[in-house]
Amino acid sequence: GVRARLAFSRGDNAACLRHYARSMRLLQEAGARSELVSDGLARAFVLHRRMGRVEEARGVLEALAPHVEGDPVGALRLALTLGTLQHSLGDLRSALETLRRASRDAERLGMLMERAGADEIRADALLRLGRVEEADALMEALAEPMRDAAPCTRATWYANLGHQRMLGEDDPARLRSALAPLERARDLFADACPRPASLANAWANLADAALRLGDEETAREAVEAGKALEAPDATVRAWLLALDAELALEAGAHEEALARYAELERRASAAGWTREVWRGALGRGRALAELERGDAAREAFDAAEAALDRLYRRLPL
Repeated sequence: GVRARLAFSRGDNAACLRHYARSMRLLQEAGARSELVSDGLARAFVLHRRMGRVEEARGVLEALAPHVEGDPVGALRLALTLGTLQHSLGDLRSALETLRRASRDAERLGMLMERAGADEIRADALLRLGRVEEADALMEALAEPMRDAAPCTRATWYANLGHQRMLGEDDPARLRSALAPLERARDLFADACPRPASLANAWANLADAALRLGDEETAREAVEAGKALEAPDATVRAWLLALDAELALEAGAHEEALARYAELERRASAAGWTREVWRGALGRGRALAELERGDAAREAFDAAEAALDRLYRRLPL
């Protein structure tokens, strides 16, 4: 486990997975359930967030289920990780139910950070379903306990509050209201809670908000700041790539945009990120249309529509 964490800190994902696989085998033989669950969750995180190997991550989590029986904290951590993975795959029905249970259990156990994590992702899912009032209520309920929370807990809440305000229609007032919490999150992740991947994510959200408000110069600066961090998180790198592609398209650099959208689509397809597959295919179609390559553009738009259909099939009825 120690060697795996050292490899994780170096960004050596392959070595990290090898060490976790060995440590988990030894821990299972020793009957050390708590340590086994901790290493399993860390291994799933590397597979999901750093490498985009989502199905393997899901398999690791499912294999951990028998080992958290009778362990309320372990069961909570497993549910929170599984709900996050379900959400990233667009399986909002499963994510909402898994995270609802996680939030309830976290509140019962007095674990504020875990409750906040569950409720913030639930709010994001609700917003994607158009249930804005429910999502806002979840986030507002966390405002008071967050005042005295640790810096990393507050930073995560500010990041998610800002991101929540960016979802839905491009209402300029709501988008502008996202900037202050996103800036607070950025500053905390840069100083009191130094987390490069989370800092890169904050820059990505600031870039997205600025782009949608028509401030391309600020958006470009934020994208470059995020890229400069070389965050090992595969999802954050994908979001920055999507923003880079959009900025290229807006600037009229259509071949450059086409290459970036195609790369986004390739990465997302390999990772099973259907929402980003849709975004990449749609952007590829727009770039091809600007290049007057009609047949290729139609093929790209068809691919985007197919990805959108897959997303809709996962939505709760």
